[in-house]
Amino acid sequence: MYPRVIGTLYGHLGALQLRAGDWNGQLLSNLLDLGHSLDARDLRGVTRAHVNLSVVYLNRGALGVARAHALEAASIADRHGAWALAQVAHNNLALIACDERRYEDAEEHALRVTKDAATRELAEFAESWAVLARVRAARGERSVDAALDAMDAAAEGPEAALCARTRAVFQPSARSALVAVLPSIDDPYERATTLLTLSLCSGDPEAIDRALSVLRRLGADPALERRRWSPRDHSRGPASASAP
Repeated sequence: MYPRVIGTLYGHLGALQLRAGDWNGQLLSNLLDLGHSLDARDLRGVTRAHVNLSVVYLNRGALGVARAHALEAASIADRHGAWALAQVAHNNLALIACDERRYEDAEEHALRVTKDAATRELAEFAESWAVLARVRAARGERSVDAALDAMDAAAEGPEAALCARTRAVFQPSARSALVAVLPSIDDPYERATTLLTLSLCSGDPEAIDRALSVLRRLGADPALERRRWSPRDHSRGPASASAP
């Protein structure tokens, strides 16, 4: 079988493993995708593998490695006009920069995603609007609600959980949506982060520990996940007022 085809199959397998919560299997599949795509000199496959590996390491909290893969994906995609892949890579770079509290970089990448959606007729990314909401909140700006509204408008299917979590850390009145969205979540990581957000909002220490335990078993960084979804870390106000 041709290396290009094998790489593509490993890419699809990695996506299925991610949704099943098999993060070690996902990592191996994405590495094999990269290797076969390089052997085939398949630039699209190489870019896809780097994008997927950036997700692997972002979920694990290995932000430096995630950034390296996302930057390589963005570089290849931008050079060769693979705009849809470039958009995903820049979305991932926005998420990584936000986690690293490099807010100017996070905003730059997120705005690139939203601009490409408008000018190249590509899909909107709810994640990029969620990043913009966090950036604006960290700066104490008043346009957080506008970013949240744009996030909701961009959301499709599985992104409903992300929208519910993001709104919950900013708006106490929106926290009931977390309970409503839970039955529709199959992905173990999405479910655990949603339960974590709900527990952090309610201040239930036992529920927080249970959610963090699930995330730890998956391979996530519990401290980073807690910082991502704790309302006190993303309260409206300047970044200097955030908890460490």
